Amino acid sequence: MTPEEVELLSELTIVITTYNRWSELEQIIEYLRDIPVTVHIIDGSDRACFPIGQLSGTSSIIYHHVPNTNDEDPLIHCAKRLVFGASLPKTRFSVVGTDDDFLTISGLIAAIKCLDDNNLVDAVTGRVILYRKEFKSISYCFRYPSGTDLIETEGSLIVQRLSMSSSWFLYAVCKTEVWKKFIETAY
Repeated sequence: MTPEEVELLSELTIVITTYNRWSELEQIIEYLRDIPVTVHIIDGSDRACFPIGQLSGTSSIIYHHVPNTNDEDPLIHCAKRLVFGASLPKTRFSVVGTDDDFLTISGLIAAIKCLDDNNLVDAVTGRVILYRKEFKSISYCFRYPSGTDLIETEGSLIVQRLSMSSSWFLYAVCKTEVWKKFIETAY
C-alpha cells in the first residue's frame, strides 16, 4: 500500500453489525486487522464475546456490546444499533456492513478517491458477489443487477432518495455527514 492509499483509508470508518455469529466476527476481524481504517463492531448478541473497547492486538478495532434487553423485534433492535453506529465515526467517510461482508481494499480506495474528487457524489458502491455452497462445490452470482438507472437517486433531499427502491446506501462507502443524516432519517 502506498502512503497516499494509507492516508485515504485512514479517513474511513467501517461499522459492522453482528448478532450471535462469533466465528464470522472473528474472520472479519482478522481480515480488517491490518487495514488502516477505524472499525466499530456493534454486537447485539445476548452475551459479549470480547471485552468492551479496543480489541487487544489491534490499533483501531473497537467492540461495542448492545444486547437486546427489552425483547424487542430483531429488526427494531438492528435499527437501534445502526443509529448508535451512526454516532461513532469521526472520519470523513463511512461504510456499514455485517460480519460476513468483505470489502476489498482496492474497492475501498477507489470509492474514497471518487468521493474525495466529486462534491456531487455522496456514496459509492461496487459489485456484490454472493457465494453459496452447493453440495461439494462453491458457486457465486452477482447479488444486484448492473446497469440499473439510478438517476432517480440523485435528488437533493435525503427523504427523496430514501423513497427510491433502488437505493443501496447502507453498503456503500459514504460521506460520513450524509450517511449520518441518512441513518437518522431512515431509522
